[in-house]
Amino acid sequence: MDIVLNTRFVNSLLPRIPLPGFFDNFNRTAGQQLGYTSGENRPWKLYSNGAPSSWLITSSGTADYASGGGINVAAVDAFANNGTLSVKLAAFSGTNRHAGPAFRVQDADNHYFVHQSDPADGIKLYKRVNGAATLLASGTYLYNAGDVISVLLSDANITVQVNGTTKITATDTTFQGETQHGLYANTDTPAFEWDDISFTAA
Repeated sequence: MDIVLNTRFVNSLLPRIPLPGFFDNFNRTAGQQLGYTSGENRPWKLYSNGAPSSWLITSSGTADYASGGGINVAAVDAFANNGTLSVKLAAFSGTNRHAGPAFRVQDADNHYFVHQSDPADGIKLYKRVNGAATLLASGTYLYNAGDVISVLLSDANITVQVNGTTKITATDTTFQGETQHGLYANTDTPAFEWDDISFTAA
């Protein structure tokens, strides 16, 4: 007669493979740096091609780009290149709106990003390679507080949605294998607040 036992094999010498994806609701002490995500306790990595970047938690429990120079990106390693990046635009002010989701990030000079530079320009998808930004596609959209902006990534295919409605589609392979995703800001956008960011791996 065979006897089957419930067993679990644990080898501390083998590397742990993190589950892909992340979530952050930014519900922590106001005034501190982004630190670690609320869901998986993964570190936010800050990139800047100018002065050191500073992203702070607000009293409303949101994330706010506070200061820096040049291009600034805050990203988390999701351990996945394909999936859906979603973030809620909690609040904003001003007419120059150089801020939005950043994805498949290498550093401040190499990544994809979505922004709306001016209300009349609509929403735009760019890739930045060695510091130079190239427009990939654009669509009609005006930022509104409470909107959820999502980026769907499937290999070379990129789809940008607002509240579930597709605004932009594009195809590009430049950073297809990168697994860091998060937020982008330029030096003239200190008044954007973001909330409930997540990356769900495909």
